Amino acid sequence: MAYTPNTYSTDGSVRDFNITFPFLRESDVRVTVFDSVGNELSNTADYDVAIQKPDATFQIRVVAYGTINNVDGGTALASGYTVTISRVTDISTLITVFQDGASLRAEDINALISQINYALEEFGQNTTTALGKNITQTAWDATNLRITNLAQPTADNDAMRKVDIDSGIGPDITTVAGIAANVTTVAADTADIGTVASDITGTNTIGTVSSNIADVNTVATNIANVNTVAADTADIGTVAADIQVGGPDNIGTVATAIGDVGIVAGINGQVQTVAGAIANVNTVAADTADIGTVATNIASVNTVAGISSDVTSLAPQASNIGTLTQAANLTALQNAQTNAQAAQAALNQLNNKYHGSFTNVNNDDAEVEADIAGDANLTLEAGDLYFDTTNSKLRYYDGSNWYNAAAAQVINTTSLQNVGDVNAYSGLTTNDFLKYDGAGWQNVNPTAVRTAINVEDGATADQTGAEIKTLYEAEADTNAFTDAEKTKLSGIEASATADQTGAEIKTALFAESDTNNLTDARLTTLNNAATTGKAIAMAIVFG
Repeated sequence: MAYTPNTYSTDGSVRDFNITFPFLRESDVRVTVFDSVGNELSNTADYDVAIQKPDATFQIRVVAYGTINNVDGGTALASGYTVTISRVTDISTLITVFQDGASLRAEDINALISQINYALEEFGQNTTTALGKNITQTAWDATNLRITNLAQPTADNDAMRKVDIDSGIGPDITTVAGIAANVTTVAADTADIGTVASDITGTNTIGTVSSNIADVNTVATNIANVNTVAADTADIGTVAADIQVGGPDNIGTVATAIGDVGIVAGINGQVQTVAGAIANVNTVAADTADIGTVATNIASVNTVAGISSDVTSLAPQASNIGTLTQAANLTALQNAQTNAQAAQAALNQLNNKYHGSFTNVNNDDAEVEADIAGDANLTLEAGDLYFDTTNSKLRYYDGSNWYNAAAAQVINTTSLQNVGDVNAYSGLTTNDFLKYDGAGWQNVNPTAVRTAINVEDGATADQTGAEIKTLYEAEADTNAFTDAEKTKLSGIEASATADQTGAEIKTALFAESDTNNLTDARLTTLNNAATTGKAIAMAIVFG
């Protein structure tokens, strides 16, 4: 199944959020929280998390920091926050490592495959949501998302951050955006701008008008009289001819240029407008180079005027644009795309080789072969794999036949040399071992292994003390040393080397209390006393 992270919005009361995707370990589940304005919060200062399993599904509790152990279960986050639950499967250590002679269990294989598959799903998800090129490969497409965590631009082609624009050219761009209508008007009046540019110097120029603006104002306030004069050019001509013989004949000059006076009279309003903005006219007159540049690039000015709203929107992103155009970032984006394409190719190759689980009820591999034949994109070829759920075996195809995959891992170390492929022969049976014969690896049965390591058949554990005692005493010239014999042996005095002599026994005996030495003399006396006593007794009895 496809992997998609879970995203929830908080409402100020909900604390528990469902985890809808599978995962192997709790440490693989990650939680990120953003406040209502898009700032990422810290799980060491802003919120606590704990995975729970109230029923057959998993949930994760997200509450305010420091409240997860409260009696009430913690305080819900404020409304308007965004909680994202994602999976980052750890592949630094394989979850299952097969050893020589190990039994091949379905749960171990499935766990290892799940670990790899989850990591590939996550990589694919990250690739799908990553910044990439547009369809024509001519520009980077952020799919209408913000680009965050950009570095401060340092080179001319670096992308700009919003903060850099706000503190730099942002105010100027805002000003231009505010007079977009004026810019558009200027762009549309190229003819007049050209006229101004060509008449900025010379005779009868704007400069001349500017220097005599007071006279222009006087003419403007008496425009009716000017019009009257303009209508009586014949009389004025006569006056001019006679007004001052030999003089400068100023009236004649006016008469000669009466057409120009008429033109000025006809644009009285414009002349007054120009008079009111004489400072700006002077400024324009002093900046002929820039006016020429504007005139030359009027098409670009028109283009900018037509996208003034885009210019206003882009202004806060100058920093981001600068960072994005940094060579290192562009290279990183290109490398990310290359890696994503390589990962997708690897995932496609895995999907084409591993065909999933099949029951294989008849032990003929027909189900998986029919599945492959029914897919126009697949071809049965060496290296194809599937899991036989009926026999709990991983099966592989060698180009001709299907075999059970051997659960063996051979590691090349300094003490194990000439490592080659492990050959599982047709005689492979349950409980077989691997043996290296100097040329290659082959499977051997338990009897051969016992013979090689000199272990008797049926040995299952260490012998008990009773078993060892019985076996020992059954051997020749071995006898049981009982507790009674041990006690008896303990009664022999220290350093005793032989039987005691009579003298030693006599001395030891009479050293004890209530014992006396019955010497030969004392025995004779005792015997005599007995005889005498007996004679006296007989005399008394028999008289």
